[in-house]
Amino acid sequence: MILRKGIGLINSLKQQQDAIMINSGICYAAQENIPEVSFRKIKFTPQFQEGAILAKSDWCSLSDKDLHILKPGNKITDYNTIFLGDLPDSLIKRFKKLPLHESETVDDIYAIFRKHEVLAKKLNNDLNIFLNTIADNKPYKFRCFGVSFPNLLSVSAKFYHLPKNHAPTDVQYIGFHNDCTTAMSIHTAHRYGNRISINFGREEREFLFVNLSLIQAYNMIKAKNPESLPDVNLVTIPQIFFKLFPNYPILKVKLKPYQYYIAPTDNCFHDGRTLGNKTFDMTMIFFGGFCKKLTLQ
Repeated sequence: MILRKGIGLINSLKQQQDAIMINSGICYAAQENIPEVSFRKIKFTPQFQEGAILAKSDWCSLSDKDLHILKPGNKITDYNTIFLGDLPDSLIKRFKKLPLHESETVDDIYAIFRKHEVLAKKLNNDLNIFLNTIADNKPYKFRCFGVSFPNLLSVSAKFYHLPKNHAPTDVQYIGFHNDCTTAMSIHTAHRYGNRISINFGREEREFLFVNLSLIQAYNMIKAKNPESLPDVNLVTIPQIFFKLFPNYPILKVKLKPYQYYIAPTDNCFHDGRTLGNKTFDMTMIFFGGFCKKLTLQ
């Protein structure tokens, strides 16, 4: 199956298209040999929820046709375009002045910011200067720090119901999904903006996505199997879509430290990976309506 015209991609990464690969679709975690995570004194095999969807491993470079399909249209918005980029050098220097790589938990990150209050305020100031350049005159807010173990086939999991001292094997990873809240629907998810995720860990991390909006996915389901529509909602749409279209290509972006993606994660199927990594994965996430239109020049 080939890519369809959908969510566009604006790539400002220094490594350009070498950072991006494509495959031939999905597989299911239950059918895969899940690699063990070994980090310091912790060893475990990640557990996945029933029906969890992962990407096949047959990655290859993008063709000229793929690149043409991913080229955004004339109307670039926060819901129909994914942006990739590098942080400014001055901001990278701010990050590096803080000993954030000593962190092993989110609490550690906050403790470092408290301990180095002056440096943290300077970083926060420069972060806001940078974010204001891509905010498209819309409000934005800090969402969270994301931390993940190395060597994961999926970093996406639901932690909110777990006790603070939970074991790694208590976590169930979910694979490909679309973010959602009770306020939205498949046909309104595009109205809820996007997010920027900044990699400030020591190693590359991978962002995986499908270049279709939820409405496009819904319409493809409708065209192929209209009888399934009563079962389609924000939670079930990834499973139903991939059951009908298991060979729809997945796109993978390798983000080096201090690189970022901006994506409408309410409006597309996506996941993240730390496969092959040896150190803790760390990201900083903001919600907003970010739109980096100047990258087209």
